[in-house]
Amino acid sequence: MDARSWLRVRSLNHEGRSDRDIPAMKNANYEHGPARGDGHYENRDKSGSAIRTWSSVALFVCWSLWWGGLTFYAAVVVPIGTERFGSFDQGLVTQEVTRYLHVLAAIVTGLALLTGLVEKNRRKILAALLLGILTVALTYQHNALTIRMDTANDTVTDDFYRMHAIYLWLTTGQWIVGLLTILPATLTPTRCPTAT
Repeated sequence: MDARSWLRVRSLNHEGRSDRDIPAMKNANYEHGPARGDGHYENRDKSGSAIRTWSSVALFVCWSLWWGGLTFYAAVVVPIGTERFGSFDQGLVTQEVTRYLHVLAAIVTGLALLTGLVEKNRRKILAALLLGILTVALTYQHNALTIRMDTANDTVTDDFYRMHAIYLWLTTGQWIVGLLTILPATLTPTRCPTAT
């Protein structure tokens, strides 16, 4: 039952009608609230609520690991590694690390899509689909960069840096879409009907 239906039922109840006169409340998933028989109803069907809660928690945990890891790696590890080991050797480390980041991004995409479907939230579904497209594009671009690296001679092909620039722009897009996937959920308060 959504908030509008709940408010309609509450207003009918306060107009002096008995609970038996309210056909919307004949659903077996709803029962009287406290024993005082005050006409308040409580949703007894907890399965949808549990799925929504657990998918949101799993999304937030996986998102934190992926997005935080990506941010920390790009802002701290890459500059320090480049300074200490040189650009090519740091690139070899990044080549390995980004594989894990892509797997985490795919998990976040799936969880964001699941959460969006459970919540019937079009914005979250769209963000998840866009995140998925960017993750696939990044995985493809990552493989294209890998074949342009000659690890035996510590060199790269002539078009490597042009393709790497595309990879960085895709990563920036993924980072922004990833933030937009979770940010509104943390800023928007949950609205629940309150009993009066």
